[in-house]
Amino acid sequence: MQGQFNMGGSGVYPFSSKKNGLQLLISRRNPALLPSDHSNRDEEWGFTVVRRRRAQSKGSVYEYLAQGGVGTKYGPVMSFAARTLPIFPESPPQSTPNKVYFDEASFGTLIKLYEYDYKEPGLGTSHVLMKSGLMRQLELVLPECGLPVRVVEGRDFKGKPGSFQTNLFGILHRMEGLVEKSSWAEDENEDDQERDHESTALALEGPPVYGELSLRGSVVPWTAYVFREDAGDRTRSGKYNLIFCVNGQKHAHEGRNFFSSKAVGLSFLSKHNTIFAVVDCTALTVWQREDLFKPSRDRMNKSEVSREFLDLLSDAFRVNDALQKLQNQQHQRMQSERLSNRAPIRKVLEQLLKSTPMLARFFKFGPELKTTRPFPGLGAGGAGGSNSFEGKKHPTYLRFGHGETNMERVAHLGSRVRIQFEIDAENNYFSRPRNHGVFSGSFIHDIEPISGNRGELLDGAFTYSLLLPDSSAVGDTLRIRFSVIDDVIGGPLVCTLILRVQEAVESGTGGKGKRATGNVVGGHHGGRTSLSDLDIVKCCDPIDVRSGCFKWLPGWTEFTAVTIEENPVTHGITYYVNVDNIHLRDYQKQNIQFDSALLEAKFMWSLVLLSLSIIEDSRKTDVTNSTQTESSTDDNDDRNSIDRRDELVASMSKSIAQLVLPMMEAVGAMTSDLIEGDE
Repeated sequence: MQGQFNMGGSGVYPFSSKKNGLQLLISRRNPALLPSDHSNRDEEWGFTVVRRRRAQSKGSVYEYLAQGGVGTKYGPVMSFAARTLPIFPESPPQSTPNKVYFDEASFGTLIKLYEYDYKEPGLGTSHVLMKSGLMRQLELVLPECGLPVRVVEGRDFKGKPGSFQTNLFGILHRMEGLVEKSSWAEDENEDDQERDHESTALALEGPPVYGELSLRGSVVPWTAYVFREDAGDRTRSGKYNLIFCVNGQKHAHEGRNFFSSKAVGLSFLSKHNTIFAVVDCTALTVWQREDLFKPSRDRMNKSEVSREFLDLLSDAFRVNDALQKLQNQQHQRMQSERLSNRAPIRKVLEQLLKSTPMLARFFKFGPELKTTRPFPGLGAGGAGGSNSFEGKKHPTYLRFGHGETNMERVAHLGSRVRIQFEIDAENNYFSRPRNHGVFSGSFIHDIEPISGNRGELLDGAFTYSLLLPDSSAVGDTLRIRFSVIDDVIGGPLVCTLILRVQEAVESGTGGKGKRATGNVVGGHHGGRTSLSDLDIVKCCDPIDVRSGCFKWLPGWTEFTAVTIEENPVTHGITYYVNVDNIHLRDYQKQNIQFDSALLEAKFMWSLVLLSLSIIEDSRKTDVTNSTQTESSTDDNDDRNSIDRRDELVASMSKSIAQLVLPMMEAVGAMTSDLIEGDE
């Protein structure tokens, strides 16, 4: 409806009435704006109907209804006289449902789209106030409305008159409300059992995280929010975890799989659907937007600019300390209850290894079973681990990490240049709404616009990740000027960097080096899977949660067998086993002569070892693919590799669960006599 790229309002036509594309327009000027010599017709309401007609030679064409006449190709717009028209819904609402055309207006415009067909994947168009209804859909495609939009539900449902109308401000306005009502320090001491899962005060894991990209000279700010795992789904959708907007309107989006890629490194938040980010592309130049987005404004082009843009954004998320800390914090809290009882598992594991030497040959294990530190890197403090930093409202210096304002260093082709900065400003200096600072960088000799990303300012320090220009060559000397300015400090604070360009550094393509072995279960750093770090959690039906059990994870059913979850820091894997699986329970009921606890243990360990085998095979496949000389043409291969592995474990364990115990019984009963008899 907004229109852009010289398309005007015509961009909406394909979404109105699939067969005829019907659209009604009625409009009248404000009489107070008419000149003194105006005609009577100038005071009338003009109207027309737009429709789509399929022309055989030209394809579809759009026509508008007008008065005809002999010898006239285009007749005048039709009109009628009326002092007022009921073109607004009743306000305040009084009826159930609200009357859509009720309040009289003496001037204005009505645009009515018949059978409007606009449904984003994963979202519905049901009642406006429902969690998956039209209101939520509009909030996501208009993340930052310049003016509030009044949404009126004209369909009947059970509710009071006032519940049929509400204002739409955009998803960012809703997020600001969550931030204002949040108190993270108090939440940490609150009893989990007393939490209201729909409470806005508990919706976010921590403060918003801000960052900024430089795409060929244009500044692109971004904001990321991390939800608590129990926040419900009131403000997020698995298909809209990353939104790109221009002038407050969504132009493209990515699902949560974007964050699960190794290039981004936020797979834990992605898996639990607890991250949401908005990238503001308004400051991009017209040609950059043309290269970046399709004219339909709903998808991104596959172009050199879009690849560079997504590469910058992925790196910005990956190296952002605040995001990584929130991810680790969430993982720690979710795991704290599940890690409380590991001793019985270690005891069983020791027995398995002693009685089955083949396991020791297939899986790498240490002589002593131990629990790795699951949450390294957590701790207070900012740069340098100090808690005493107090930033100024407006800074007095900008300098490089070693206190210098002029620095010279080397840069390798094909690699990013990461530059540490120090500034004596408070943490929200670059992100606050008023009197904020502006950080910029430019090549002194104007080789080409600069591209890079600025990390979050935290306790007087931030990092800038610079991409070398495409035209860079070995032996070049690049001079870059970085500056910070705001309306108060007057002149800019300036640092100068000189880069000596050298040859690219080869990495990851083989050679005679010895590959390191690791002890990470299903990790990405080489070596075989380790049994010594196994972390297994038994999960029960929430209706009957027993001692030593954790309740089912979201989305689980009685058919779920095993799901896995990777530690975002150590890359160790936790195995969640459903000990209330329907096939296990049925087998226990039919075989009451056996110890039910023993059957449960056999079921659990069989599926865990199967999962280990799948993870090991997946790891070997990743290593093989990474050493190929030609890179994959599928941009989603790396992004979805972890998700495919996790889905494979879940689907295969679910399929084999009904056969595990009967197969063990049948195969265990086989004897040599049976084989000889078969021959």
